[in-house]
Amino acid sequence: MRDPVSCDDFDQATDSTTYLSSVGARVRAARKRRNLSRRALSVKSGVSERFIAQLEGGRGNISILRLKAIADSLQMAVIDFLADRQTPSTVTRPSVDTWTNNSRAIAELFEYADPQDKAAIVDLLLSSTQRRRAA
Repeated sequence: MRDPVSCDDFDQATDSTTYLSSVGARVRAARKRRNLSRRALSVKSGVSERFIAQLEGGRGNISILRLKAIADSLQMAVIDFLADRQTPSTVTRPSVDTWTNNSRAIAELFEYADPQDKAAIVDLLLSSTQRRRAA
């Protein structure tokens, strides 16, 4: 007979709760960046306002299809909500040579950036190009 609550089960449950909370926090942050109420997001996505509240509170275990509807409504990729990103203190910045020799890595980073970051990157590249042409 299996022990009803093993340490592994507890660790998994804790990790799952933490992960669901982080997904919900990302949804809430994206919704607020776009100045949308839960009701407005509910209307746009077809996901109930109550469920969005549960999700944002870390209590809703959302299906991929519902999350896709929310992502589409926020003009984002589903991966933006699901990706476990490293905290800034643990991110190792690659050398300039690494980036120069690996344009594919840069393209992948750009692909997964949120729309605001993409706009900032494009603005930076354009201003850099214009400065070089003017010189």
